[in-house]
Amino acid sequence: MPDSIDHIANFLSRNYHLETLYGGWSFWRSRGMHHKEHPNSGTGVHWAAYFGFVEPLEWLLEPTFARRGLSEESTKQDGDSFLTVELLLAKGARTEEQDVHGMGPLATAAISNAPAVIELLLKHDALIEAEDENGATPLALAVQHGALHAAQLLLQHQAAVNSRKKDGTTPLYDAVYGGQESLVKLLLSYGADISVRTQQPQIGLKVDIFFHSVIRSTTQIVQRLIQEGADLDGRAGDTRGPTALIYASKLGFLEKVRVLVEKGANVHETDEAGHTALYWATLGPKKRQSDSSGIITNQRGQ
Repeated sequence: MPDSIDHIANFLSRNYHLETLYGGWSFWRSRGMHHKEHPNSGTGVHWAAYFGFVEPLEWLLEPTFARRGLSEESTKQDGDSFLTVELLLAKGARTEEQDVHGMGPLATAAISNAPAVIELLLKHDALIEAEDENGATPLALAVQHGALHAAQLLLQHQAAVNSRKKDGTTPLYDAVYGGQESLVKLLLSYGADISVRTQQPQIGLKVDIFFHSVIRSTTQIVQRLIQEGADLDGRAGDTRGPTALIYASKLGFLEKVRVLVEKGANVHETDEAGHTALYWATLGPKKRQSDSSGIITNQRGQ
């Protein structure tokens, strides 16, 4: 291995503080890598994955790591103090090591959007469906953090596109909720399920991903989901809940109302109280009253 990697090994063998580990990593940072904040906890493998240090990570994952008499274990000790590296039993680094949040190095690399590191970890048998304390897989974490390249690579390696976190949400939900159109397109191309229903905090009812998009995402994503066959008249909760059109009219989302009506959403549907989208549109501010209600009236031919 290059002398620079031995340099890191010497640092680690002589000192027990993070300053030495970080000093070794700075060799690669000085070669043009951009600065990133310190992760809050984790092993040496987590650190290498987070900062995208491929060569040191290869070194850490080699069986010869144990023969060097070093351990990759490190944990956070006291608040904002430096992480302390504890050299425990001499052993090879393990890709399944988890930090205090249940995240493995693969998850860390996914968040950091580091495809080369992801490739390396997968080559060393990292578990692609490993879950953190919230049930999030590396793919889910990549999507949550807008890491498009990481998500694409994980999907190419057969990551489960419809994996669910403990709250029932999927990667597509996170992409829609975050307004990440490129990630939405990517996930849909790998068969993401748009019919998954989860709790909508704003209205306190379960809705499908399309309904979520109308409330929380962009008009472009709403249109994309319609192209994928979204149920335009699907209801929140049970059969008495509002439709997406009713709720968009209630909120005064003019462009989304326009798209829903143009694509064929039923303007005659009513909510539990018996009110239509037109009713809710006319109750809003003057601009909503003149714009949204006009669109719905014209669609009805009145």
